[in-house]
Amino acid sequence: MDFPIPATVAPMTEQVALTPSYDPKATILVRKGYYYGTPSDAKYDLENADDISRAFWRVDALTETNNRFSRASEKVQEYLTENYDELGDHADEIARLLGIDLTNTIEVEFDVTIKATITIPVGKDASDLSVYDFDIEISSNESEYEIEEFDAEIDRIRDNS
Repeated sequence: MDFPIPATVAPMTEQVALTPSYDPKATILVRKGYYYGTPSDAKYDLENADDISRAFWRVDALTETNNRFSRASEKVQEYLTENYDELGDHADEIARLLGIDLTNTIEVEFDVTIKATITIPVGKDASDLSVYDFDIEISSNESEYEIEEFDAEIDRIRDNS
């Protein structure tokens, strides 16, 4: 095919600025829901800008409501814990109704003696053992107690043979 007029390409030297404007009736294709098992399970729908704006408003409102509830729940938990002796069973029932765990966090120190029988290579003895060769862990046999964190140290190793 012949082009009778030769074409030239000139570089653009000016930028065109677009000013965004809100069109409440503008329509967009959106994926409904957050997660689906496979891409073929995803559901799509057309939504307009006004409906999407309302959804953002509802999310903001629900977030603020959730934050207020969390702050109130923390205050109720604190009040029930501080006044537990006076409230007795009422504190337990209020906590149960509101889904609040009534707990205290305390720090304790255990004095422990650990005896172990260790098999070591021939030619080595207890003096070859280092406190860094061993770790100590702690767990609770009582379901009501939860260990949040712990720090265990081995001060020294004694030979009892």
